[in-house]
Amino acid sequence: MTQESERRLKALADSGRLSVLTLVHEASEICVCHIEQILKLPQPTVSRHLQKLKEAGWLMDRREGRWVHYRLADLEGSRWRIILDVILAETGNSSRFKEDLQRLKDTVKCDATINSNSSC
Repeated sequence: MTQESERRLKALADSGRLSVLTLVHEASEICVCHIEQILKLPQPTVSRHLQKLKEAGWLMDRREGRWVHYRLADLEGSRWRIILDVILAETGNSSRFKEDLQRLKDTVKCDATINSNSSC
């Protein structure tokens, strides 16, 4: 097993990181602040999960002011994309992840309301 393979697989061996990965996948792109809110985790924990996933090659980020947004790394056509699809399909069937995804939908609705100058 190569070091890259080991690093990628180890990054997936944590339920917190799987939660983060599932949210990023479902949102297409998501801000760190929303991950904290949805998963109800402290900022340092979320940052560690994101850093580990980024270092392993699962995620990419971009900065917008003081906020950092994450999205899946471009894995199209690679064996890693196949592995990721299988893992995301499995996590998507879990009741725990379904609750996270519902909170994501609620957060997106809230943001849309806030962005149209209404209160949430």
